[in-house]
Amino acid sequence: FTPLLASAATGTIEFRSMTEPVRNANPMIHEYMEGSATGLDVKKKTVTVQLNKLADEKEPVTIEVPYDQLVVSVGAKVHDFNVAGVKEHALKLKTIDDARTIREAIAASFEHASSPDIAGTATEDEERTRRATFLIAGGGPTGVELAGELSDLIADVTRKHKGAYPKLEGKTRVIVVEGGPTLVPPFNEKLRAVALKSLQEQGVEVLLNTFATEIGEKYAKLSAQQFD
Repeated sequence: FTPLLASAATGTIEFRSMTEPVRNANPMIHEYMEGSATGLDVKKKTVTVQLNKLADEKEPVTIEVPYDQLVVSVGAKVHDFNVAGVKEHALKLKTIDDARTIREAIAASFEHASSPDIAGTATEDEERTRRATFLIAGGGPTGVELAGELSDLIADVTRKHKGAYPKLEGKTRVIVVEGGPTLVPPFNEKLRAVALKSLQEQGVEVLLNTFATEIGEKYAKLSAQQFD
C-alpha cells in the first residue's frame, strides 16, 4: 500500500503491515506468475515470458503464455527529471526495498551524527547538524508525508533522558524542496496551506519555487525561480 511507504521508511509501521500476497488479494486469479514479458505474437496470441529465477535455478526459465484478451499494464517508476547525480547519490521511495534502504540510511545518519569523534571540537554542533541533515526533493504527497514522519521520529529519538540520541536535540534539519509555489499541488488550496503550516510548525524547512539541479555525495545544488 504505497501511501504507507513513508511510515515504513521511518519505522512507524512494519513492512508486513502494508503488504498482501497477490494470490490472497485476488482469489479469482487461477494462474499467477512473476517474470518479464519479453515478446509478443499477436497472430498466435502468445506472450513470451521470462520467469524470475527461483530457488536453485541457474538460469531463468522462458515460457510461452497463450491468451484470449491481452491487457498491457506497464506500471510506473520514479521520475528523476534528469537531475544530475540522482541515480548515483539519491534515495527513492517507491517500493518496500526503497523504504528499507531509507530506514537504514536514517539510522546510520543518527549514529554518524552522535559519533564521539566530534565531541568537544570547536565545530561540534555544526558537524552534528551536517551529519543529520535530510533533504527531500519534491513536495508532493510522498515527500510531505516522509518529511512529517521523519520530523516525528527526530522529535522522539532526541528527547532528553528518553530518546536514543539526546545529543542531537536541536541539531537536525529536515528540508523539503518543491519546484512549484505550493506543496501537494494535486490537493485543494486549503489542504495545501494546512500541509505547509503543519510542516513548518514541526520545524521542517520548506523551500518553494526551488529546484534541485544536482545531487552530489554530500551536497545538493539548488536553484530558486526568479520572479519580477
